[in-house]
Amino acid sequence: MVLVLKQGINKKNGHKSVKSLRLLCLLAFTLCIMLAGCAKGNLIAEHGTINGTPAPNAGKAPTEAPTEAPTPTEAPTETPAPTEELLPSDATPTPTASGIIEGTPAPTNTPTPAEVPSPTQEPVQDTPTPTPEEVTATPTEAQATPTEVPATPTNTPTPTEVPATPTNTPTPPPAQSGYYSRSGRTDIPTFVGLSYVVTDGNGNEIISYNRDKQIYPASTVKMLTAMVAIEYLNMSTPLTVTGEIKSMIPEDEWNYGVVEGQTFPLEVWLHMLLMESCGDAAFVIAANAGAVIAGGNGLGAVDAFVEEMNATAKRCGANSTHVDNPVGLDKGNGFMNIYSTASDMAKIAVSFMKNDALAAVVANKEYTVPDYTLADGTVVKGRKLMTSNYYYAEPEKYRSDKFTAIGTKSGATDAAGLCYVATVVEKVSGRKLICACFGIGSEELGDKGYTRGTMFDEMTKIFEYCIDNEP
Repeated sequence: MVLVLKQGINKKNGHKSVKSLRLLCLLAFTLCIMLAGCAKGNLIAEHGTINGTPAPNAGKAPTEAPTEAPTPTEAPTETPAPTEELLPSDATPTPTASGIIEGTPAPTNTPTPAEVPSPTQEPVQDTPTPTPEEVTATPTEAQATPTEVPATPTNTPTPTEVPATPTNTPTPPPAQSGYYSRSGRTDIPTFVGLSYVVTDGNGNEIISYNRDKQIYPASTVKMLTAMVAIEYLNMSTPLTVTGEIKSMIPEDEWNYGVVEGQTFPLEVWLHMLLMESCGDAAFVIAANAGAVIAGGNGLGAVDAFVEEMNATAKRCGANSTHVDNPVGLDKGNGFMNIYSTASDMAKIAVSFMKNDALAAVVANKEYTVPDYTLADGTVVKGRKLMTSNYYYAEPEKYRSDKFTAIGTKSGATDAAGLCYVATVVEKVSGRKLICACFGIGSEELGDKGYTRGTMFDEMTKIFEYCIDNEP
């Protein structure tokens, strides 16, 4: 173009100068079109479209990445043309010829609704892949170590923080434990024997352990022996030891040492029976009272007496009790049909203690049997009886500041173990309590070296618990 300009100037012909000027303008116009085409090529390379149609080089990455991507809050007012990330990787669009010849920039057409990305289909953003060191240094929530587990909330009680059951909501312990409390307490005393029951003086059960477990009652059945005797005889009725009666008494039951021909009023025999648990006294009472019941003496009289013992037990509400002898002997002596429960024996004790004459007998610490002169003039010296109730026999050792013992009956055999039915009176309230406990050191549990002292320690613990916690 410069060369043509020079030619137009050097020539002094005006016509030629005009023609040169026209040529110069044409060249300048052509240059502008070329510059516009270059600008349009740059736009295609940058935006990847021509009049809304993908450009041939859309699959190629730009030579330089944008220095700063707009944040979501900085979206342009006009919807931008889709970027190369939204195009299929194998797309090869064909440009329109008119878009290049016209020499106009590619229009920024607003995409149709079908072309607008769905809110749930946001464009995939390039996420830098973390290095192994970054993965190790930043554990995920699933990889949290035990020390990162949130601590147990302080308002969630641990087992030791469970509140105690209110005493006004009866909730007995689980049935399999065998323990029961009328008030619903679960801290009632444990017991080293087979079973126990505590009632008030009217037979209302307060606490118990295995109340209905079948046990051997041993000599506690002598309460029934005394109750039947006093029903058919007076306290002053004389009872005599005959040869036939003497022959009925098992050898190991000669506790007092009765002599044939010996005669005492019922009151004396009852002291032998209930204070020292004399088996020979039991047979003397059963044979004499049984003769009244059956209308004759001898073994039949004892059987009749025993049947009346069972009937008396039923009248007391002791429906799970049966006896087959007036002493309380069991399988160790060949008596196989004797059994009861702690609950039944407590019911029998309630009735027993309501009889003033019998309650007076068991309230004694000691009693002296009078001398007796036989028909041939032989004098049989009486002797002192001592109670088997340790609350009386050893008051310094088994004394309680909370109750006073007033009696009832002990028992023991190899099968039954140590047994006792005790009655006490609370010192403050005057309430009467009866505890029937069985099976300490029994054949079922095994001999663990327990003594009668163990039995009274257990009863004291149980009585004091009731006084303190079971009003």
